[in-house]
Amino acid sequence: NNEYNKTLRRIDNIEEDGGSGRTTILNRAIKEISEFNVFELSFGKGFASYGFTNNKNESSSHNDFIEVLYSYGLIGLFCFLFFLILIIKRFFFFFKLKSVYVSAYGLSIIFLLIYSLVGSLFYYQFFSIPLFLFWGYMESKHYLLLK
Repeated sequence: NNEYNKTLRRIDNIEEDGGSGRTTILNRAIKEISEFNVFELSFGKGFASYGFTNNKNESSSHNDFIEVLYSYGLIGLFCFLFFLILIIKRFFFFFKLKSVYVSAYGLSIIFLLIYSLVGSLFYYQFFSIPLFLFWGYMESKHYLLLK
């Protein structure tokens, strides 16, 4: 009950504290990206570079899309979006097959998209590994059905 009340207080305070400073961090990252030269915009500044540049205390931008753009540039963002599109296409593939796992697959995509917008799903890999394992499991189940 205490954690529930704490969560509600944090939600109520989003307008005042910017989501524990997330909006400030996100705005700073977007501003820095807007100042990238052509090379940096194309290829980024390297893995996990947001937290290590300009002596910032933040470890990430709390948004995977911005983090990928900052670290890997437009090329990396294109690859990330391509990956997301492939995962969504697989969902529709399993939906057409009427797989018993389609609901879980859909929820995994929703989790991926929401957490990528407000957290760092791919920056902290221990959050993404269960998703990768689940998607691999789904592919193996489909492969076994074909045999």
